Amino acid sequence: MDPQTARKSVLVLDVGTTTVKAFIFDGTAQVLGQASVKLNLVYPHPGWVEIKPDHLWDCVVRVIQEAQKDSGIGFKEITCMGISTLRATFVTWNKTTGKEFHNFITWKDIRADALVKSWNQSLTMKGLRAGSGALHFLTGQKRFKVASILSLQNKMVNMRLLWALQNCPDLAQAAKSSNALFGTVDTWLLYKLSKGSKHMSDVGNASATGLYDPFTMAYGDWAFKLFGIPQNIMPEVVDTAGSHFGAVDPSIFGSSIPIRSIMADQSAAAFGSGCFQLGDAKMTLGTGSFLDVNSGQKPHASINGLVPVIGWRTKDDLVFFAEGCKNDTSSVIEWGLGMNFFEDPAETSDIAESVANQDFSLFFVPGFCGLQAPISDPSATAGLIGMNPKTSRPDIVRAILESIAFTMKQLVQTMDEESDYEIKDIQIDGGVSCNNFIVQMIANLTGRPIFRASSSEMSAFGTAFMAGLNEGVWNSLEDLKKLRSIERVFQPCQDEKHLADLKRHYERWIAACHRFTHWNTDTKSL
Repeated sequence: MDPQTARKSVLVLDVGTTTVKAFIFDGTAQVLGQASVKLNLVYPHPGWVEIKPDHLWDCVVRVIQEAQKDSGIGFKEITCMGISTLRATFVTWNKTTGKEFHNFITWKDIRADALVKSWNQSLTMKGLRAGSGALHFLTGQKRFKVASILSLQNKMVNMRLLWALQNCPDLAQAAKSSNALFGTVDTWLLYKLSKGSKHMSDVGNASATGLYDPFTMAYGDWAFKLFGIPQNIMPEVVDTAGSHFGAVDPSIFGSSIPIRSIMADQSAAAFGSGCFQLGDAKMTLGTGSFLDVNSGQKPHASINGLVPVIGWRTKDDLVFFAEGCKNDTSSVIEWGLGMNFFEDPAETSDIAESVANQDFSLFFVPGFCGLQAPISDPSATAGLIGMNPKTSRPDIVRAILESIAFTMKQLVQTMDEESDYEIKDIQIDGGVSCNNFIVQMIANLTGRPIFRASSSEMSAFGTAFMAGLNEGVWNSLEDLKKLRSIERVFQPCQDEKHLADLKRHYERWIAACHRFTHWNTDTKSL
């Protein structure tokens, strides 16, 4: 790489559910400076999970300033900027004053649960499913296949936004007079960084709202009409990379910084992991766990709960992913820590490995937020099953870690069963991917080599790569592949007896999961 390229730098802002980070990369993808701050969630009522806009903005400004200071380079020297954000977390604000009508309502928030259940059981939704099924039979179009099994969920933006419109009078009034704006975190940050001159969302973030149709690459007019949501509050949906994002207003950091990419976190992690070709797969084990498989230039139509999402769209490329997710990964670890099953998450891998006589009758079901695809039961609960008087803390720790590996096996198995993607290996990232026991077990269960990156910050790398590629820091995807660094490859076990035992253990865990379904329902039906 020539010295001029090496001297270029990319600023990345990475906003997650509980952490805000900033990185400055040079042209060799080395981190020149970085900073991180905890993002505090607020819980004003049971089931409500919010972020205060002022707090988020303070965190953003702080980490960028600290990363710049840590790097030793000036803001004027930064070539460009990219932004990666959590998805499906939104706020609305007054178009004239810029004042928010409410806090950010996060993807973990379940305040709209009554609306979700009511709509799912309504004649309207039943009619929509039946009509879509008929249209799929007549036309063969995959979008109708997906609509025929459509089930609204709390993590979708549409129901939480409908709740806000019904319960925030100021928002409802402003929306009627075309004086309200809606934005997920990416949209709001761009609006703030541009001093109100940009109201945009990239296709990846838009496709996670439940209001943007990945099959037509446009807002679903039917959804706005069906739910009574005014479409005039929505941002313009744009490509993932380009000059259309403008620049950071110079009044914020003393210098104008070109913004060249905005990405949803999972899309960014996939790009950073080099998932550029059909069938390329990555797992992220973090607050939630995700499996994303490149489905090429066509969205994947699933009947088992996998979601078609837009990875990225540029002037040269359009890439879709089939995605499965599990919500409770970090919650499971935090619960085990809070129950004093271990003192430090870093020691859990060794604890699990220390269990000499493995108890294949003990299982943990990680259903704090219900069970996701392919079981797809939001009323399921969590619990341990199969304990006996000799069950020890190490046994429980092992069962907890096994449950995380089992959930990822579920997703890979579902992907294998309903697609013809040739998944040869899997890239893995995220904080929980540091656990050797979990990653090795995933390799054994799936029969695929698992490549663990040297850094767990793949969403930051992916955003930097996308922004830098657009601004000439790098010239091709081949350049980016050369910059990737693998820390370890986990090869699947070849011992047939061990694999047979593991298969039986997994199948019994599936049976245990079904024991915990339909729990959080009307007790009269139990």
